[in-house]
Formats: sequence, structure tokens, C-alpha cells
Amino acid sequence: MFIATAERLHRDHRSDASFDFSPVLTRLAKAVEVQGNALLRRAAAKPPTSARLANIEGRTVDLTRYRALTLGQLARVVSGERGLSEGLGKVLEAAAHWRNRLVGIGCEGALVALARTRVR
Repeated sequence: MFIATAERLHRDHRSDASFDFSPVLTRLAKAVEVQGNALLRRAAAKPPTSARLANIEGRTVDLTRYRALTLGQLARVVSGERGLSEGLGKVLEAAAHWRNRLVGIGCEGALVALARTRVR
């Protein structure tokens, strides 16, 4: 919804040199924030609890249970929490391995094998 609204505002006013485009940028930033929170919450569920803990506004919180983070908080958490970074790194490595097997990077992909199957 945020992206659609931003796109609509942009299309409606792109030829208006006096239009303030900050509402467009704000909606796009909100979309990034919402998606970033969703991805972080899903990825943070996999590592052990100790790796999911982060310092938010002076308190230690479990990221899978914390309310939505702002863009600034997301950036600080992902770049600054060592245990979380290591835990997310392992999740991303596993995801990359699964993706590689699926699409066939370094091997025959599962999608290629599936495409070759025929109904008898």
C-alpha cells in the first residue's frame, strides 16, 4: 500500500515543479521499514535466543517479540549486534545454499529437473 500510494503521488505530480516530493519518499521509506521488520523478525527466529537480543533505546530486547523498529533502529541492530549478525549470517548462508540448489548454481537445479518431468 505504501509503494502504491507513493507511485500514485509521483505520477500525479511528476510534471509539477513546485510539488514537494517528501510524501513520496516518506511512503517509500515506510515500505522499506515494514519489509525490513518482517524479514528481520523471520530471520531472527532461527538463531538461538542469545543471538536475537539487541539493545534498543537502552533496553535489551528479543527482536522476535519487539514492536516494529524504525529504519535507524533496523540499521543499528543489523550492523551493530555481533551475535545477531553472526546468526543472520548463518541463516543467509543456508538460504543461499537452498537458492543455489533450487535454481542450479553449481549443480543441476531442482526447477530444471522439475521442468523436465512429464505426466504419464
